[in-house]
Parts: sequence; structure tokens; C-alpha cells
Amino acid sequence: MPLAGQRVRVRLDGILLHIIDDAGQLRRTLRCPLPPTALGRIRDARPASPVPPPATAPMVERIVSVNGSIQVAGQRIQVGKVHARKLVTVALDEHTITNCDADSPIAAVPRRSTTELNRTKAKHQITVTAG
Repeated sequence: MPLAGQRVRVRLDGILLHIIDDAGQLRRTLRCPLPPTALGRIRDARPASPVPPPATAPMVERIVSVNGSIQVAGQRIQVGKVHARKLVTVALDEHTITNCDADSPIAAVPRRSTTELNRTKAKHQITVTAG
């Protein structure tokens, strides 16, 4: 979904399929749906260039709920009630999710979800009540 409507290149490399964005960054690697014997019969195919480096880890913003949790890519993460109603930055790696509050790391948890990111910005605005 993050690449919907964009032009991408598909690189078929044996049993792997690489999806490369316009900037030349490797965005995803999947299992190739074609058998290796069928790769030579693809029309207008060119020899592949070297595999580009993977894209940098996406950074997203979330507001911690009053219960001290956030949800990123379908996975609920407990940050702590100390950080309630604060804006935290989350870095998504292939295997870990790292939470940061003003560039100081809070927690790094293993990523158990394979869901793609839908939102990169915080959903609600933080409002300060005068009292």
C-alpha cells in the first residue's frame, strides 16, 4: 500500500522478486511467483543490475494514549504511563520497532506484525488545557 499509484521496478533474481522504487531504493523482497525456467521467456526483459541497498527504516509519529500504549503497523506496544499524551517517534525496522521520545530511546521491541504502515503522522492533535 505505501507504493500504491507509484511506478516501481521489479527485479526477478532466481527465486527472489525485488521491488525497487523511483529513487532506486530496495523497498521489498518477496518470493518470486514464476519458476526459474520461465524467467528466460519474459518479453522485453533486460539483464538485471546489482541489487540496490535497502531503504532506510521508516519513521512515524504516534501520540501515547492515557493507558501508555501506541499502535504501529497493527502491533500494540506498551510505552508506559509516564509518556501518556506525549508525541513519540517510532522507527520501524524489518525485525524491531524502536520508540524514541525527543531522540532518547524509550524501548525496542521485536516486530511481530507483517502489516504495512498506513499512517505516518500522529492521529490526533495534542491539546493543552489552561487550568
